[in-house]
Amino acid sequence: MAKHFLHKHPKEAARKEFISVSTQRLSRIPEFKRFFEVIPAIRTAKPIVNVVELRKLCDMSIQKLHIYVGDVRTVSPWLKSTKWHIHISSYNYQTLRKLVQMPGGGEPIFERLAKGVMGLCNGAVLLLDKTPTLVLQVLNTSDPTKAQSGINNTPFHELQGKEVTLKHYSLEVVKLIAFLLRDKDSYKLDLTDRVNLQLKELEKLLPHATTDTLARAIQKLLFYLWSTAWYYTENNSIGDPTICYLALSMVREDGGFKDPGDTTPCISRCISTLPNQRRLQKLPRN
Repeated sequence: MAKHFLHKHPKEAARKEFISVSTQRLSRIPEFKRFFEVIPAIRTAKPIVNVVELRKLCDMSIQKLHIYVGDVRTVSPWLKSTKWHIHISSYNYQTLRKLVQMPGGGEPIFERLAKGVMGLCNGAVLLLDKTPTLVLQVLNTSDPTKAQSGINNTPFHELQGKEVTLKHYSLEVVKLIAFLLRDKDSYKLDLTDRVNLQLKELEKLLPHATTDTLARAIQKLLFYLWSTAWYYTENNSIGDPTICYLALSMVREDGGFKDPGDTTPCISRCISTLPNQRRLQKLPRN
C-alpha cells in the first residue's frame, strides 16, 4: 500500500491503518475495472431440522396422495390405446396382481408345473437340428402369411446361454398357465370348450404325471390358446387370455401401470416359446 500511495497519491500522507471491506468490480475493461464497496448479505442461522418429525410429515403426505386412474390427465397414451386401466377398474388391483404371480410354496399343485414347461422347451430345442432350414425360417418370421414382407432369412435357433435363458423364458409361461388354473373369484375369462377341457386335464396330471406327459399336455394347451381367435365379451373387455395376463402383469404395487417398455420382455418370452411348442407335436386345428 505504501507503494500505491507513493505513485497514485504523492501529495497525501501514507495511511498506517486500513479498514477491510468487501469490494467488487464489474469488469476488467479499463472503463469498468474500478472497485466499489458492497455490503454482504446477512446470513442467518439455519433452523434445526427435526428429522423424525420431518419423516412423519412425509409419510402422512404420501398416505394422502391418491392417483385416480380414471382422470384423463393421468392416463398415458399407451393406456388410452390398450384401455387396460378401464379393464381393471372394477376389481381390487391387489387381487389381480396375485393372479399372475409366480407360484409359491402355498400352491403345491404348481410345484411340478415349472418342470413340465421346462421339459416342453428342452424337448423342442432338441428338434432344432432335425428340422429343415426353411421350416426354421418360417418359424422365425413374425407373420409368414404376408407375402410382401417375405420369410426371415435367419432360421429359428437356440438362445445364447441356453440353460439360463431358457429357464428364464419358461417362467413367463409358468405364470401364464398358473393364471389360467387359479380360482379367479369375480374376474372372468370366457375360454373356449377345448381350452377349458385341456386345463382340467392338465390339473389332473400335475400331481403325478411324468415330465414328458406334462410337457405334451402343456403344449396342447398352448396350441389351443394361441391358435384361437379371441374376441371381447360382456364378462371380459379384452377377451384374449394371454393379453389379459399381460395386462394384469403390468399392474404396479400402487395400482398404477408400468411403462409401456416393460411389456416388451413379457411379450418376447411368450413369442420365443410359441415356435418351440409348435415343433414338439403336430396337432389337428379343430
